[in-house]
Amino acid sequence: MTHRPLIILDLDETLIHSTVSRSRVPNPDFLIDDLRVKIRPHTLDILKVCFDHFDVGVWTSSAWDYAEAVLKAVFPKKYSEQIKFLWSREHCIREFDEVLKEHLWAKHLGRIEQEVGYLQERVWLIDDSPEKFRGTPGKIIRVKPFFGDEDDIELLELAGYLGRLGMAPQPEQKYGRR
Repeated sequence: MTHRPLIILDLDETLIHSTVSRSRVPNPDFLIDDLRVKIRPHTLDILKVCFDHFDVGVWTSSAWDYAEAVLKAVFPKKYSEQIKFLWSREHCIREFDEVLKEHLWAKHLGRIEQEVGYLQERVWLIDDSPEKFRGTPGKIIRVKPFFGDEDDIELLELAGYLGRLGMAPQPEQKYGRR
């Protein structure tokens, strides 16, 4: 087991926004095939705080090749080399959500302990879709979804909180927003 807690970052609508629409993302930061991708403001700030205080994993419900391309474009090499894992849809379970009345790709934290060796109580999640973790013990930090707003400050606000959280011996928050 490790001594540092693990923080798991989502990609879509958490760190980036991607779309085929030119009108929604007129000035993309990069392209993946026909997708226009915008990096959320202050992503580098949040990455610095995360890598300074936590072990970091990335878990998205998107496809592997897409996740890998986003990782290469968004994460500086010094960070991408330290990532404990990059998981994609292949590590999710397709479930029907009774509340939303739709199928979604659920992320079950039990896999983290089984496959990576982190106890669930030492795992924090940053995601815009906490419903993907419903029924899973853990600490979910919900961020508002990002759709390309260049004035977004969500990650800047979160960086201060994560810095304090990373220095705390035993975080008290269990669920919800900071």
